[in-house]
Amino acid sequence: TVIPLQLQLLRYPRCGLAGARALGALLHQKGFHERFRPLRKLGKGNFATVYEVERIPDGRRYAVKAFSKASCFAASRGKESLANELEVMRQLSSQGHHNLLKLEGVYESDNSIYVVLELLQGGQLFHRIQERNGYFSPR
Repeated sequence: TVIPLQLQLLRYPRCGLAGARALGALLHQKGFHERFRPLRKLGKGNFATVYEVERIPDGRRYAVKAFSKASCFAASRGKESLANELEVMRQLSSQGHHNLLKLEGVYESDNSIYVVLELLQGGQLFHRIQERNGYFSPR
């Protein structure tokens, strides 16, 4: 179920009408902890920690980006950045291309936002580029 705009504004009052509409439309599922079991930590970024998780009903594995609401929303333009990232991921996932990472769902708890993604095996892209080329240059 999608959260009505009035509730979105109550939940994200500093976001303004456009920001609340964008963010609230993307956060529509509860019950992450009832559906998924964490297996191991894969990495950590500025706003999110990535975990490998198992979907409890069928044992299928996914990657989850767990965003702390406190740190993400405290950052300048944090809500807008998160809403933008989720919207881009949804648009790419809807194309169904086999070379694009698939977004499986977005869940929300009181303290976190969980972005469930297709689990890709094989390590970090940065390390693959280094192995292939022997170095990495941003130029």
